[in-house]
Amino acid sequence: MIKKIKEKQQKEIDELKSQLEEAEAILNAIPKGEIDALVISTPEGEQIYTLKGADYVYRILIETMNEGAVTVSANGIITYCNNRFATMLNVPIESVMGSLLTYYIPAEEQSQFTIFLLSKNLAQEVHLQTSDGKLLPVQISISPLEIEESEASCIIVTDMTERKRIENELKNLGDNLQLLVEERTRNLTQVNVELMIEIAERKRIEAKLLENEEALRQAKEAAEIANKAKSQFLANMSHEIRTPMNAILGFCYLLLQMNYPPKHKKYLDIINEAGKHLLTIINDILDLSKIEAGKISIDYQDTVLAEVLDDIMNLLSSSTHSKGIELIYENTGKQFPVIKTDPMRLKQILINLGYNAVKFTNEGVVSINVSIEKETDTHVTLCFSVKDTGMGIPQDKLNQLFNPFSQFSKIKITGTGLGLAISKKLVELMGGTIHVESEEHKGSKFWFVIPFEKGATTQQPESIQDTNEENTISIELNILVVEDNFFNQEVIKELLSNYQLTIVNNGREAVKILENNSFDLILMDIQMPEMDGITACQLIRDRNSKVMNHDIPIIAMTADAMKEDRDLCLNSGMNGYISKPINPHHLNNELRRVLN
Repeated sequence: MIKKIKEKQQKEIDELKSQLEEAEAILNAIPKGEIDALVISTPEGEQIYTLKGADYVYRILIETMNEGAVTVSANGIITYCNNRFATMLNVPIESVMGSLLTYYIPAEEQSQFTIFLLSKNLAQEVHLQTSDGKLLPVQISISPLEIEESEASCIIVTDMTERKRIENELKNLGDNLQLLVEERTRNLTQVNVELMIEIAERKRIEAKLLENEEALRQAKEAAEIANKAKSQFLANMSHEIRTPMNAILGFCYLLLQMNYPPKHKKYLDIINEAGKHLLTIINDILDLSKIEAGKISIDYQDTVLAEVLDDIMNLLSSSTHSKGIELIYENTGKQFPVIKTDPMRLKQILINLGYNAVKFTNEGVVSINVSIEKETDTHVTLCFSVKDTGMGIPQDKLNQLFNPFSQFSKIKITGTGLGLAISKKLVELMGGTIHVESEEHKGSKFWFVIPFEKGATTQQPESIQDTNEENTISIELNILVVEDNFFNQEVIKELLSNYQLTIVNNGREAVKILENNSFDLILMDIQMPEMDGITACQLIRDRNSKVMNHDIPIIAMTADAMKEDRDLCLNSGMNGYISKPINPHHLNNELRRVLN
């Protein structure tokens, strides 16, 4: 860097000398006596100078040089200087004229400077002593001049203060970047010792870091394996529990359609509610596992908020009615724009908060409110709140409220303690925040704020779509049921008793019977002996197989309830999906959707 600065300054000196020589040549070419004055344009404006003999050379020099310019006689006396040189010395220009140049050189540098003048070297760095006693670092460049046949020298003086400052800054920068190296160069022995110590310490740290990285890698792999094993275990347990639950809830549903004495109906209602509660627990554990494993996603679609709120009010109304408490939707008639969100997950959050409010409130009111926090042409931020007049939550427990499996009520109330944890994670997945405030014996308020992108301005409600599609299935529908579990076979027989059913026990039997028989639709279980449902579906879709109809509609009917299970079924060529335990309403809707 310093070398480049020197090269730049030398280049400027050369350019100035060249300009001086050009000016001297031009003026020498002008016959004496033909001009009386010279007008020179400077940054300060035009200056007019009277040309008298050889003085014009120095006048031009004074006005064109940014550096100090001095002419000295052969014996070293200053015959002329510019204002810049006088300014450097902090003295009037008149006091400089006629003095020895060496007078302004510090005593310790004068002998070396005299040698420099006599040798007429190109450039030399020295100090000038100013009137206030300060030493000014300068670079002096000498050019011989011949004025009126007498020897003289033109000296260009460049202030090196800025350059020295830059050099010092560069040195300081180098010191900062290589402090350890710079410090150790002062003492070679100490350097070697300290360097060896540092190298040894660095190797020890690097070895420790490698050891830690390996430990972290192993811990991460172990955690991933454990997480995968946990997810797989939960998926397997979900499947194993959902299979008998399908029979329990299925037969309960069928029995409740029959006329039984009140006492028997009461027992069936208890079995049905207990089964649904167990299913809720299974769903909560599975949801939390999927969220923690990062396997849950938000399915954004245009959503009419009023329909979501109507569903929530309908779901909560029976619970509040049975407890004798009031359910209020505070802003009835409020118009909200269509929003892009996952309506199922939004309902899940509100239902969790709503059921909690009802569960912990024995008298008074549970109220739901939605308000617009912020709105633009493309986005809207909504605040959802659920308030109750229940038992409230101790202040020292509020910060633990959203932890999984947390339950703080002194009264035994059923539940997994997962609802709030799941709600918090879902709100955050949707880009929002959730909050709570509560006071014991005075109730609680939960609210969450989520920004939404606005959707289409109009949308046909799902209920209208469902109504338009009702009663469009032929009563003569011929269905192939592929199911290995006897209890589930019996349930599906009763649920679809209006249709003609053929039941086989596995995928191999299904493919075989399809080679010689035609059906309107297949209900396909996934996990079966001999051949699973995915393999069977792929063989049915294979144009080279002997199946009569490769395009027959297939609906997965499985206890595998995770999203990746649904995606696997649809990606393998199936047309629909329904999870166990089978909800009769969902089954009928899926039949209509696939067949239409």
